[in-house]
Amino acid sequence: MSSDAPKPILKFKIIQDGPDEFVDMEVKDFQFKKGGTGICPKCGGETKAVGHDWTCESCGLKLNGPIF
Repeated sequence: MSSDAPKPILKFKIIQDGPDEFVDMEVKDFQFKKGGTGICPKCGGETKAVGHDWTCESCGLKLNGPIF
């Protein structure tokens, strides 16, 4: 893959009480049903996923997705 290739930006649902809220997040690696890593849209820290449940290691933001 070329270093000039666009980064994959996917849509995720924020896990919270209250109305549904969605954000875009840059995904570095993702394997369907296994998980992956990404860059937190809130603080820029690293997010890790198990399945479709993502958690930021820095700020604790919880996401679900990607939403297709």
